[in-house]
This record gives sequence, structure tokens and C-alpha cells, in this order.
Amino acid sequence: MLRRRHSRPGVSTADSRAALKEAMERLAKSRGEAVGEYPHCVRLLRDLRDEADGWLVLFVREAIERGHRWADVGEMLGVSRQAAHEKYAPLILAIARQTVEQET
Repeated sequence: MLRRRHSRPGVSTADSRAALKEAMERLAKSRGEAVGEYPHCVRLLRDLRDEADGWLVLFVREAIERGHRWADVGEMLGVSRQAAHEKYAPLILAIARQTVEQET
């Protein structure tokens, strides 16, 4: 079962839906695929999700580096402090390790 996060009061999800639809259409066009055709639509959405997930890790890392607490990050993500920390702390550490390895 998919869990839907509640948006902030007074904030519509229509703009997010429209932006996602536009991104899917642009990606499909660049690949010469149709958005509404299976399995292209699944692949398009998966690739956009994967890209967004990568960006999210970087933005969470930046928030922590700028002094935000894990509780703040959890609130931004609509999850608990513990859930945010458990998911993103290892990913941030992996990025740091990769950076160190590349520099040596």
C-alpha cells in the first residue's frame, strides 16, 4: 500500500502533479517514447524518481551542514526525526566517504 504524505495546510499538490507531468513529457520526448504507453510510463517515472532521490540526499546534507536538526529535516520531509536520520545519515556518510576516496 502506498503511503501518501499530507501536504502543508493551504498548499495544493496540483502544481507538483503538473510539474511531474511536464517532466515526464519532456523526458519521453527526448527518448522518443510516449508517456501513456506501458512500460514507458513506468520507466519514465522511475528515472525521474531516482534523479529526485539523488537530489534529495544532497539537499538534506546541505540542510544538516547549515545547522538544521534532524527534527527539522524530518518535518520538511513529513516523517519523524528518527526516520529522516535512519534513511539519510548513511547516504550522506557514503557521499562523504566517496569524496574522500576520490581525493586520495
